Amino acid sequence: MKPGEENEICDLIIQTFNKFIAHLYPQKGVRQFLRYVKPRLLLQRSYANHFVMIAITQEKIVGMIEVRNYEHISLFYVLQEFQMKGISKELLRRSIDICLRCIPDLSQITVNSSPNAVQIYEKLGFNKVSSEQLRNGIIFTPMVYILSSMLHLKS
Repeated sequence: MKPGEENEICDLIIQTFNKFIAHLYPQKGVRQFLRYVKPRLLLQRSYANHFVMIAITQEKIVGMIEVRNYEHISLFYVLQEFQMKGISKELLRRSIDICLRCIPDLSQITVNSSPNAVQIYEKLGFNKVSSEQLRNGIIFTPMVYILSSMLHLKS
């Protein structure tokens, strides 16, 4: 992500969240999520302990991943019309490459998956660590990707 792209990225996140996830959350969770997804905050996090990678098609941002501390996926979204085209797999693969360059002995990447994305993460090689949880109105399933399973992404 470059400065100036944060508005388009947040629009993509909110559009996808509203279509697929918001209806699963209580109002408190929707408010909590939308407070996190502000362009100014996304940019600030990218200067601190997060990095954001984007996928662009025809000069349009169609996917994004935000990783915290090179070990936890905090946001991961692809526009509906670009899903199931390998964009998520490639964003994850490239993000893991960055994480491993920064932390060579990194053994795992974690994510708190929304209820509807658990199967998608499983297809990408993640495994559930525990059952679904609710915190501050956010419903999620903790998941982990063991980096030895990175071979899964290369096939």
